[in-house]
Amino acid sequence: MANKDPSKTEAPTKKRIDKAREEGNVMTSPDIMSMLMICAGCMLMLVLGPDIRDGFGEIFSRIFKIDCREDWTNADLSSGGTFSIVFIGKVMAPTLIIICILAMFFMRFQVGKYFSIKTLKWKFDFANPKKGLMSLAPNKQNFVKLGLTLAKVILIGGLVYASMSSQMDALRQLPTIPLQEAISWMVWESFFLTLKIMVLFIFIAVADYIFKRKKYFDDLKMSKQEVKDERKNAEGDMMMKGKIRQRMRELMRSQVMRNVPDADVILTNPTHVAVAIKYEIGGFAPMVVAKGLRKRAERIKLIARQYKIPIVESPPLARSLYRNTKVNNYIQVEFYTPVAAILAQLHRSGKRKFRHYKKPKT
Repeated sequence: MANKDPSKTEAPTKKRIDKAREEGNVMTSPDIMSMLMICAGCMLMLVLGPDIRDGFGEIFSRIFKIDCREDWTNADLSSGGTFSIVFIGKVMAPTLIIICILAMFFMRFQVGKYFSIKTLKWKFDFANPKKGLMSLAPNKQNFVKLGLTLAKVILIGGLVYASMSSQMDALRQLPTIPLQEAISWMVWESFFLTLKIMVLFIFIAVADYIFKRKKYFDDLKMSKQEVKDERKNAEGDMMMKGKIRQRMRELMRSQVMRNVPDADVILTNPTHVAVAIKYEIGGFAPMVVAKGLRKRAERIKLIARQYKIPIVESPPLARSLYRNTKVNNYIQVEFYTPVAAILAQLHRSGKRKFRHYKKPKT
């Protein structure tokens, strides 16, 4: 069924589909589910068939041994009830449990990863008798559903009739042949008839899936204006996120720049890289408190000149520290010797007096 609104010509976006799924509008094909359950049920009967046969054979044997001429006592009724419960638990319960598990698995296979509680919310429209009567009134949608159902019944009934009409002579001869041969013939004919019905169901299910999928996406189609509005909103969100990230970077850069006055020496490339080193006597190791490239490096050096912090040109060391050491982290062991030599030279020349490390209060 095509979309009633002629302006909705665009395919639904992922956001539109996700929103529909959240509201409980998911694409499902009942015929696909029926086909899978029939196939699974047939396979289950082949596997559990001997157990079910033995169980029914036992219960019929018990029934045939009952003497209806005798009065039943409470013990007889209790024994029969217990046997019925054990029979159901032994034969039917595993079958029903496996069928339920398979139904959930097949639904998950068809719908995909999905969980929503919105469909559980009470809707007062259900209690509206007018809406209920309108859904039963003749309309195009109801006629389409009725026609599809009748078509399925006619196809399956025609297949059964065509299959059984060719075996009418054998059916008439069943009372004249031994019971074991008659049962064997009926089992095999039922098996082949079931296979034919399953093949027909596969074609019906595929056709239903194609129809339901087309209708589902047709109902979710969007107008060009809706697509533009959604894209505009998405771009607005991206722009807002970009501004937030830019602001965070600016705050980080300002925080780094505030650390420069605490540095004891600035190691440079000399023009492209600047790394600010802080060292306290008795501390663990020298620490990188700020670093930057190009314009930020120039900014670091400008602040260093304002606070009279020594600037030392050491291109290999500055590049290595920039690449391998993060801000507010101690330098690696391999840089101890060259950094210590620079700090010692500054201390001897009197250009920098180093502070003593103070343990944090606990």
